[in-house]
Formats: sequence, structure tokens, C-alpha cells
Amino acid sequence: MVKRDNTRIQRKNKIIILEAALDVFSKQGFSGATLDQIAKQAGLSKPNILYYFNSKEAIHLCLLQRLLKEWLEPLQQLNPNGEPISEIIGYVQRKLEMSKMYPRESKLFAIEILQGAKHLKQFIKSDIKISIMVHISPIKTIRNTLFVKLLKSVDETFIFPFLF
Repeated sequence: MVKRDNTRIQRKNKIIILEAALDVFSKQGFSGATLDQIAKQAGLSKPNILYYFNSKEAIHLCLLQRLLKEWLEPLQQLNPNGEPISEIIGYVQRKLEMSKMYPRESKLFAIEILQGAKHLKQFIKSDIKISIMVHISPIKTIRNTLFVKLLKSVDETFIFPFLF
């Protein structure tokens, strides 16, 4: 859980911690990362890190939540009335551009997905599903017209967040 951060110094330290953690997690993965590595990268003490975040997992979840907000933006740009192929091409182009602009975040997300999305499951079943349900029409049309044979048993709410 994230603790309160009202002062300028507290906001600055939280940003420093999250940037350091992004570096560490994107290189080491969740299992390989330690609070000591994050503290060293941030130039702060481990107790100082724990003042802002209760655990390594709390830092990781904070990063993933921030990442998901950004990663879902291209999905929200889908036009339900648009031509399905154009919409999916535009979506993939936006996602590829984001991956170029945010390589550490892309790696963090990829590692999380490759490790079974253990930390993302709660968001996948709630936040992402809600966002996708709003854009379900083009997703269903795309599934039905392009991928019907390959994706018959795949729930469409899990398709688009993972194209990165």
C-alpha cells in the first residue's frame, strides 16, 4: 500500500523510488529484484523506501497500475464504428510506438505476462475488462472476421491488452 505523500520532498522521493524500481524490475523481474537493489538505485536507504511503500510487491503493483493506465490508452482510442482492420492496424501501430517510447515499461509488462501475469490478474479481471467491454463491438468484429478459427475459445477481453 502506498503511504501519503503530501510534501514536495515526499513526491520527489516517490518518483525517485518508482524510477529506480522500474530500472530494477525491468532488468531483474519481480523475483530477481530486491528492496536493497531498489534502494541502492534510488540512492535512498531501505527504511526510507519502506516509508513510502510497505513492500517490494507494493512498489511493483504501483508500477503496473501506472503502466496499465498508459497501456490501455490505445484500446480506448478504438472506434466502435470504425472499419475493423483499420482499427486493429491503428491499435497495433500505437502499441508499437509506445513500446519504442517506453522500453523499460514494455519490458516490465512483458516479464509480467511471461511469468503468468501473477500480479496483474486482479486488474485483468476488473479494470481491463471494464475498459474492454466499452470497446467490445470492434473487438468482436475483428475476432469474427479475422481470427475466428484461431481464437474460438479465447475471451476477447484478454486479447488486446497483451499486444505490445
